[in-house]
Amino acid sequence: MLGDISPGEFFPVIEQTFLARATTRWVIEQALRQLAQWHAAGMHLQLAVNVSAVNLLEPDFCEHVLARLRAHGLEPGALALEITESALMTNRALAGATPEALATSGVQLAIDDFGTGYSSLAYLQSVPAKVVKIDQSFIRDVDSDERRRALVGTMITLAHDLGQVVVTEGVETASAARFLAGAGCDQVQGYLYARPLAPEEFARWIRAEAAPARPRAKCKSAALACA
Repeated sequence: MLGDISPGEFFPVIEQTFLARATTRWVIEQALRQLAQWHAAGMHLQLAVNVSAVNLLEPDFCEHVLARLRAHGLEPGALALEITESALMTNRALAGATPEALATSGVQLAIDDFGTGYSSLAYLQSVPAKVVKIDQSFIRDVDSDERRRALVGTMITLAHDLGQVVVTEGVETASAARFLAGAGCDQVQGYLYARPLAPEEFARWIRAEAAPARPRAKCKSAALACA
């Protein structure tokens, strides 16, 4: 037995098969069902879902996403779709009609793993993403590495100058969080706040964080893993 396998390991394999379309649609359905339950319980959250570049090339992808949002009684703004920077760099067609249609409808788009594309930043002008998520590889040792601090600070400034919200991934220390707050980062996420949680555990965690008697964690959201 191999035990638990990360989506980062098996999704690249799925993307090369005919299962990519069905898998992403199943994940979106499960995510929206859970989100609708949270909304019904009074937790009005936005849920982010990673999608494959293959799916964004489907001509009916936007229509499908909007139809499922309506079916669950959710507004488009309740959903964020995250696209990896590497996918954008290898599939320039992603800067076309589907992302534009999703953004126009109110679904939020985010560029995930920002900084790992090793390429021109020109696509930032053509992809209607409102959020840029700086990859966790840049956050390691950011509280002690001056060069890394300068680089991350520049990335935050660049994204802000383009009118985008900045999220940093992989925050694990309070000193890193303090530096990012001072650098103007809008939101952070990482093990400093919570590890991935099952839906019922997440509901308890978010209610505890919202309680007036407790200091509130400054994080974007906990990740929901559909498995």
